Amino acid sequence: MNRSALALYSHKLVKDGCRFRLHASPDKSPYLYVREIVDGERLRQFSLAPLEWVAREDVISAYERCLAGHELGRWPEQNKADTFGSMR
Repeated sequence: MNRSALALYSHKLVKDGCRFRLHASPDKSPYLYVREIVDGERLRQFSLAPLEWVAREDVISAYERCLAGHELGRWPEQNKADTFGSMR
């Protein structure tokens, strides 16, 4: 279980005012989710499956996509690396 990586990168996104935030529901799903927040209001939430919150590499990849999306002002297109998630 790697809640510390998720907590660290989630906190960084909030601290930096990023519109895309990482979220996980460990009791319901192994996958990472993104919440789009604008002016304190949640616009949408979506899954990043197959990226999992327990895999540090997946959390970092999701974090980087959140930052890229914030810079673009929209969620970035999926890249080939995300298709496979973490290799376990």
